Amino acid sequence: MAVGGVLVVAHLAVAVRRLHDHDKTGRFYLLAFVPLIGWLFALFMMLTPGTEGENSYGCDPCYGDEPPPRMSRRSFPETPGKGIGAMALNLAKRLAKFPPMTSVSVHEAKTHLSRLLKQVEAGEEVVIMRNKEPVARIVRETPAEKKPLLGAFKGQFTLDERFFEPLPDDELALWNGEGD
Repeated sequence: MAVGGVLVVAHLAVAVRRLHDHDKTGRFYLLAFVPLIGWLFALFMMLTPGTEGENSYGCDPCYGDEPPPRMSRRSFPETPGKGIGAMALNLAKRLAKFPPMTSVSVHEAKTHLSRLLKQVEAGEEVVIMRNKEPVARIVRETPAEKKPLLGAFKGQFTLDERFFEPLPDDELALWNGEGD
C-alpha cells in the first residue's frame, strides 16, 4: 500500500512537470479523469514536446534557452483545425521529427556491434556514450549512385557491317527533313 502511494505521488509529480513544460497549470491534469477521452489528453501532453525556451514556469529543463537541436531536422506544416483528427495528425508530425535513437556505452557497442548494425539498417540512430557523454553517432549510410561503366557490354552483342555503311541518298534526305 505504501509503495502504491509513493508511485501515485511520483506519477502526479511527473505529470505536473510535463504540463509545466507545455506552459499549463497542474490543474489541467484533472482532464485526464474525463471518461473515454481524458486519457487521450494525458497521452497527448506526455508525448508532445513542450514549449521551446523559457515559459511562465521557468526555462526548458532539457535545453535551457536554446531550441532543441533536432527540431529543425524536418519541417511539417501544422494541420489546420481543432478536431481530434487534426490533433492526432499534428502529434504524428511532431513525433516524426524524432527518429528512434538508442544510446549505448562503449563496452556495449563493442559487445553487441552486430545487433546495433541491424538497428541502424532498420533506420534507427545509435549514439555511443563514454562517461554519459556522447562521443559517436552511427547512422545509416545512403548508397552512392552507381555511374555507368563505359564498355560494360563489350563482347555481349555484335553489330552487322551494314551499320557502318553510309545511308542511301533518299533515306538521308528524309532524316534531314527534305523528302516526303
